[in-house]
Amino acid sequence: MTKVCGLWRSVAHSTPHLWRSICLDLKRPDFDYSQLLAAWLSRSGGLPLTIVLLSSSNKCDVALCLEVIIRFAPRWKELCLAGSTCSLGALRHLQGIRSLNTLESLDIAVLNTGHALANELKVFESAPRLSRFNLHTIGFDFTSDPDPFPWKRLTRLSVLGGATPGQCLHILQECTQLRWCELVLLPADGVLDCPAVVVPNLKVLTIRANFPDLFLECLTLPSLLSLCVRPREFGPFPQIQNTALHALVERSSCVLYDLDLDMSSIYVSDVIQTLPLMPELRCLSLSARDGSELFFSYITDELFDALAAKSNPDNCWTCLVPKLRTLNVGPCGSSVSTHAIETMLESRQVWDRSQNSARHEIPSSPTLCNVKIHRTCDDCFNAMEIWYVEEGTIRRSHVSKPRKLQTGTPFRFS
Repeated sequence: MTKVCGLWRSVAHSTPHLWRSICLDLKRPDFDYSQLLAAWLSRSGGLPLTIVLLSSSNKCDVALCLEVIIRFAPRWKELCLAGSTCSLGALRHLQGIRSLNTLESLDIAVLNTGHALANELKVFESAPRLSRFNLHTIGFDFTSDPDPFPWKRLTRLSVLGGATPGQCLHILQECTQLRWCELVLLPADGVLDCPAVVVPNLKVLTIRANFPDLFLECLTLPSLLSLCVRPREFGPFPQIQNTALHALVERSSCVLYDLDLDMSSIYVSDVIQTLPLMPELRCLSLSARDGSELFFSYITDELFDALAAKSNPDNCWTCLVPKLRTLNVGPCGSSVSTHAIETMLESRQVWDRSQNSARHEIPSSPTLCNVKIHRTCDDCFNAMEIWYVEEGTIRRSHVSKPRKLQTGTPFRFS
């Protein structure tokens, strides 16, 4: 825009709104980005600033540019920084700034380059409006309790690596206003010696950990609506006798709408035991890594039997999770019978029709209308059965596994 003509250049330079949002990716080590950045930000007037500063190639030091944007810190609204532990040490220069009154969102990605960070997060204590914080660490762990930080004001938190379950529990204990949370946890050192933590307003929780049961046992989440649990990596089998999921839902008395589990993290008997506690559940996703079903029966016939609708001699029906609309399961091993899958789907459709008849309603599409159940074919390892519901009709098709799935890549539903 500034290169069209002199008039356009003058207008652009004198329009602060054009300079209030800056995204700068440092790619050329021989270029001085700091002077360019200072010129851009000086044209933003007194407007709140959105700044993204990173070096995607990891060839440039963001420290000089970080020192430039610190001069504009009282006007930060959204800040995203990505750099090494060495370059982000410049954050300590914020200690002379008394207040970050306009800062609402903070994203920090840290790559360990051997330089120790010391209380860099403490400088954000003076951000009274900060409500969203994302921290992504690569090769860099919290070495002690997390730094002082305005945890109590956060409504959205993401900690991707770098913290143990115990450290995250101490953080959550402070986050009384938190509503959305994503955590990727380091392995726990034995049994967690932490007090019970109540997060009263948390609605959405995503956890990636090899032993999430140790973490879930310490939580009470009365407002939880959506829970996703996946392994940090392809790890050990879940503990058969553990009932961490059931205990969490029962203890919290929460009303779950969405449950997404990797069955290598939570054992199937725990899921079955928890189903009666989730009458409002709308979406259930139970996945497993492709190929894992050959070694361990993560998903069994008992799961489909629990999901099936049942009638007694008096023609009275019982159906767990009666409001379930979306069901994604698999891949299941050949130990799961086609009869169990078909019986579950048919019984829920019969139950649907009986409910409509009892209410004198015109039959409509079945409640459980979005179905994807993947099962390994009995006679061909490289093929899958896919069960689904189309216009109220139960269907089954056979497809070859994509090549990438044959190599052990995690299976994902589309």
